[in-house]
Order: sequence, then structure tokens, then C-alpha cells
Amino acid sequence: MGGLGIDKKSAYDPETNIRAATKLIGRTWDRLVDPTIAKLATLYQGLGKDKVSDYGAYGQRVYDERPWEKDFFEDVRRSGCRGR
Repeated sequence: MGGLGIDKKSAYDPETNIRAATKLIGRTWDRLVDPTIAKLATLYQGLGKDKVSDYGAYGQRVYDERPWEKDFFEDVRRSGCRGR
């Protein structure tokens, strides 16, 4: 963990953990040949993988659909859902 600038104790601090994870993801991305989210997610699941896994394909699909940019409540209103 030393290469990420954290030790075992600080790894439990959420801010430190997130910073280390983004650093690790960035370093992994930089080493990929023709990087894609699918390849990155596959490596996240298991470093020994050499072809895109179902998990990697799912990660790519979610990234492409970008659900975090959608207005969930607008979708609910359009569906006519009124709750209970």
C-alpha cells in the first residue's frame, strides 16, 4: 500500500481510501493498451484476466448508459407511478 501513500490504519479512513483507489485506477488505466471501461472493470475483478469478463462488459454498459446523469424522478413521473 505504500506506493499509494497509505498504510493499513489510514486505509480505513474513507477520504484516504477513495484517494488511493482513484490513484490505483488511474495507474491501471495508464498501463492498459487501448483502455476501455470494460477492460478496467475486468482487471478490477481479477488481475489475472486477459479478456473482458461479464463484469467488465456490465461496467462498460453502465458507463455508456450514464444513469447518474438521468433524472430518476422525471422517469417515475413519466411512468405514471404514484407511489403507494
